[in-house]
Amino acid sequence: MKLYRVEQHGGELVRAIAGLDELVPGIVSLGQACVRTADLMFTKRSAMVTAFSEQVEEVLSDARRGDRDLSALVRPRHACQERATHHTAR
Repeated sequence: MKLYRVEQHGGELVRAIAGLDELVPGIVSLGQACVRTADLMFTKRSAMVTAFSEQVEEVLSDARRGDRDLSALVRPRHACQERATHHTAR
């Protein structure tokens, strides 16, 4: 953000200008900083989604080989049936 002379104050990005002659360049640099920030957020989010999918794939792969017990991750069938019965009884 220093490259664009933009500062972050809480959740907002701010680009100070000294006068009207800096208005257009200030708007452009603020816009560029916003785009770069959005790019970083998107990249970070994509990496989190990828990491999650890899973790799920690893758990399922381990379960297929018998290396991992999935019983802690799965609700007993009767608990699901009781819950469904309870909701339909209302």
